[in-house]
Amino acid sequence: MCNLELKQLIEDFRHEDMTAFGFIYEEFKRFINLYSRRLDYEDATQELTIFLIELLYDIDLSKFP
Repeated sequence: MCNLELKQLIEDFRHEDMTAFGFIYEEFKRFINLYSRRLDYEDATQELTIFLIELLYDIDLSKFP
């Protein structure tokens, strides 16, 4: 996924488009699962998913090329 696609998906997600979040989540699911296994506690996957959601709201889109 290129930066322009990701930027557009983040903007769509911020406008409450859950389909956009689905695409973003699919892109990062492998990393969420990897770090969830490394953290090795029950709620790690949920906490990493929440972190991703918070990050999508906090990220400065003006920094995207």
